[in-house]
Amino acid sequence: MKFFFSKDKKIQTVPATEIPKISDISTSFLIETIASLLMNSVITHHAESYREDEYTGKSKPPITIEHYLLRFCTYLINEPSIYILLVIYLNKYLEKVPDASLNEMNVHRLTACSLLLAYKQLMDLRFDNLFVSRVAGVSLSELNLLEINFLKILDFETHVPIKDFEKCYQRLYEHALYVKLEQSNSVSPSA
Repeated sequence: MKFFFSKDKKIQTVPATEIPKISDISTSFLIETIASLLMNSVITHHAESYREDEYTGKSKPPITIEHYLLRFCTYLINEPSIYILLVIYLNKYLEKVPDASLNEMNVHRLTACSLLLAYKQLMDLRFDNLFVSRVAGVSLSELNLLEINFLKILDFETHVPIKDFEKCYQRLYEHALYVKLEQSNSVSPSA
């Protein structure tokens, strides 16, 4: 599986033995990493024209993607595995719809839909779509439509092999280390 965020050749591969277990990382760490990836993808496609579809909002949402993800974490689920699966579903969507890209007009809706599917895939006890729609900031009918269209695009294939899940987690972790390294290199020493 090739990930939409794996285009940066500078990211070093980390041996699997050096990557902490998913249960040992914080959801906020993952959310920060995923938000960084999504924003990089949005910025990359900012100047491009993009196709409009049911995931394209009428206007740019006033909330950052990181705060949007944190909103889901606060009100819905604080489980790291859900957020990894969210990235996998976004990736599958982008593979299945070649002319699609993440942009500031669709990233929130695609994220909400991917998260809803991940949540339903992994959780036994869950909130209904009405509650999720309120957290997502869309109407129930709109969320239901987005969900069914997303499932159709994925051909209702929501099962993810464990090796793909682990690979995605490894790539996310490597990206987080890369960002941390870049940030530490950009900080100038005080004189």
